[in-house]
Amino acid sequence: MSQAYEELRHNISTKQLQVDDNILRSKLIGKEGVNIKQIRHNTSVHIHVGKDVDTSVRLAGPADEVERVLRRVRAFLQEHRQVVRELPLPPHVAPGFVASRLRKLGAESEARLQLPRDGTPTVKVRGNQRQVDYAEELLDELIYVKFGMVKLKVIKQLVSDFIVGKNGIHMRSLKGERDVHVQINDSPCHAWSDCFITGSLQDCVAVSEEISVRLRRYTVASIPVDPSRVGLMIGKGGANIKALKEGLDIREDTRQNPWTISGPKQDVLQFFDRFQARFGPSFFSGGLEPWRFACVGCGEDFPAMELMMAHVKEQSCSARTCMSGCGAYFPPKLAVGSTSPCARW
Repeated sequence: MSQAYEELRHNISTKQLQVDDNILRSKLIGKEGVNIKQIRHNTSVHIHVGKDVDTSVRLAGPADEVERVLRRVRAFLQEHRQVVRELPLPPHVAPGFVASRLRKLGAESEARLQLPRDGTPTVKVRGNQRQVDYAEELLDELIYVKFGMVKLKVIKQLVSDFIVGKNGIHMRSLKGERDVHVQINDSPCHAWSDCFITGSLQDCVAVSEEISVRLRRYTVASIPVDPSRVGLMIGKGGANIKALKEGLDIREDTRQNPWTISGPKQDVLQFFDRFQARFGPSFFSGGLEPWRFACVGCGEDFPAMELMMAHVKEQSCSARTCMSGCGAYFPPKLAVGSTSPCARW
């Protein structure tokens, strides 16, 4: 009998794990011990889960069964251990674009995603390792494949009439059902405004094209003026400028020299003819479109999106972080020479 006892004693094995997370230890037990029962299934292993200051999980039983149950315990802990990861948003990504999609990403990944209330451009992700990893993959896809950003430079005087409109009517029609956000900022160049269009890639391109269609019949010109005659040219209360503009759809910016004149092409030419007839021969430069496509990375602007994207693909942008030349468009994770979202523009 003593020999049988010794053989049994030598066959008994014990293992111990430290699990500092009280919530995780409670999950290991499960409601009415259901999880422990499943982990012990088809074995005679005894599992003791510590409480409060006792952070241990101890297993005891036949050696081969203890090893089997130990693997099950570790798999359970791996699956249910909570991970918190903070994922920074690239500077070009509008937090609002991400915020409106967090619930959908969370439902798909089974993780909890949230933006900090203090405005920090990060997404905090909570869940187990699998859930957090999957949520990060979905967020990367959202930012680097589905998100788009177009920057237009538009003559300042035309922004209110053709992009914003009275009480925002033009802005609402531009956006419609499209998944975009349009933000107008002052440009370093006093005559222009920066128009940032962010959101769904296809909708961004559609909005930028609609703006260009609205402004297509307009042109921009500049007129250098003699500083000593500026007051005479403008007239008291702008009377001379008003007379030159009479009957024409002209917008002028006379705050800096040269003056900037914008309007329908024929009206701009007629304004210049009147200007020369009133104040004598003057140099006139014009023919520019009243909008430009600007590279978000380096700021260089182009008359057409195709030219801007050619600049991006040729890696001529000084802000290059990947094949695009602009971290604003594509993720650093894309290797130089790889296929990137720009191919769809």
